[in-house]
Order: sequence, then C-alpha cells, then structure tokens
Amino acid sequence: MEPATPFTLFGYFDIILLSVIILFNILLLKFDIVKEISWKVIVIRFAILFIIFPMLSSKVEVANVYRKFEIVDGFNLLYIWLRWPTWWILGAIEITAFNSIINKKQRRVVNRHNT
Repeated sequence: MEPATPFTLFGYFDIILLSVIILFNILLLKFDIVKEISWKVIVIRFAILFIIFPMLSSKVEVANVYRKFEIVDGFNLLYIWLRWPTWWILGAIEITAFNSIINKKQRRVVNRHNT
C-alpha cells in the first residue's frame, strides 16, 4: 500500500476503519443492540475512536512510509502527527451523532408508552 500523500491525512487503511465504524453503527441501530447509553458504552467507544484507531492508523502509515522511502527523516513522518486530531474530531462527531440517535429512539419509545 502507498503511504498517504502529505496534507491528505487519510489513507486507504483509514477509509477502511471509517467504513467499519459506519457499518458497526448501522448494525447497532438496526438491530437495537444498544438500548441506552451507559458509561461502559461511552468508555469503549472513546477508547476505540480516540486511542486504538489513531494508533493503528499511525502504525500502518509509518510502515507504509518505511516501505516506500529508503531514507526516512522527520519530514516524511511529520504529517502523521495530524492523524490523531483528525481521528479525535471524527470520533467526537461519531459519538455525538450516535448518542443523539439513541436518545431520539429512547424518547420515541417513552412517548409511545405514555400515549
């Protein structure tokens, strides 16, 4: 695999991870696996989106850079530092959207039971 060009901040592996997140959310919402947002769900999602995925993304990208270039210096790897905040922003958007959808579903269920 080719390393991402500088200032792209997203490579093929990141697109695969993002697709996995979206597919996972669709499955969770379609089959009503998560009925309410508990602290356990938030901690797990936070760990995955803010620590594990950025770490995996960085490791894959560093390996791609070392595979492509013979001489690797700090400039070749400088853009990788910006992958972490990119994943943090995506994680914050994803967690906010997911929590909002779950809360709307809960309100609909409560409204149905009250009427």
